[in-house]
Amino acid sequence: MITFFAQKSFQLLHSVLESYVWLLACLLVVVAMLVTIVMKKLQKRSYKISKAISRNDSDPEVIIVGSGILGSAIAAVLGKAGRKATVIERDMKQPDRIVGELLQPGGVKALHSLGLQDCVENLDAHIVKGYVIHDLESKSKVQIPYPENEQTGRAFHHGRFVMSLRKAAQSFENIEYIEGTVTQLVETAGVVIGVQYKEKKTAEIKKKICPFGYSSRWLFFKI
Repeated sequence: MITFFAQKSFQLLHSVLESYVWLLACLLVVVAMLVTIVMKKLQKRSYKISKAISRNDSDPEVIIVGSGILGSAIAAVLGKAGRKATVIERDMKQPDRIVGELLQPGGVKALHSLGLQDCVENLDAHIVKGYVIHDLESKSKVQIPYPENEQTGRAFHHGRFVMSLRKAAQSFENIEYIEGTVTQLVETAGVVIGVQYKEKKTAEIKKKICPFGYSSRWLFFKI
């Protein structure tokens, strides 16, 4: 159980249920939706790009900018589906945030649906079965367990979870990882066809061309 202390018995209940702890489950649901969109777009285009665009066979089908929770999960699912994708992440070190993560049962279900359930293993994760709200004045407590038919949640370190997702994505030969910073979009005749990035190790400016792209920093581009 996750324990909370409040000055009044139920003062924290409403705020807790609407707080950040639901965000991770929502993000994983979004991953599932985005993967579906990407797959449909790629099928409709039949991998054809305008004749004005110079594209090599080595170019990816999808470019993913950012390898946090969303970017890494999308890359792993695309890799499992046999799609060729390139992930551009500015820093491949483990994220060091002074915050834990609580993956609600809905998020655990989303991981299972994406085939990424193993990514919460070996993280020293705590199994979460619900909440306990304590009232400091009356010294009483109220237990709020998850419904019996629900899976349990998981509480873990954010950075370890991200690295586990990245490891899952990198296990596929068709997923390329590049450590670098995207500096701008590449356009032809007003159509976005890829990205320009600065490679971290060499500081060299390079380009990647593809028919579809996703950015975890809310930049969405397509042909």
